[in-house]
Amino acid sequence: MPIEEHQITTHELDYRCDSCGKGNLRPTGVMLLSDPPKWPHACTECGAQQTFDTKYPAFVYRRVDAGAAGQRLDY
Repeated sequence: MPIEEHQITTHELDYRCDSCGKGNLRPTGVMLLSDPPKWPHACTECGAQQTFDTKYPAFVYRRVDAGAAGQRLDY
C-alpha cells in the first residue's frame, strides 16, 4: 500500500468544571488500573473531582485536505 501525506491541524480538548464552571479539570497524578485505565481529575478553581477515560487537556488531529474536512484522527 503506498504511503500518503496529508496536512493536519492540532486541536486541544479541555474539560470545564461541571461544578463551578470556572476552572478546568487536570489530572491528579493518579492512574486507576482498570480496563480501560481511568484518570482522576481535580478542578483548578474549586477542587471538585471527576474521573475520565481520557487525560485532559487532550489533543486530537484533524485533516485539512479538501476531501476530509473535519475528520478526526485519534492516533
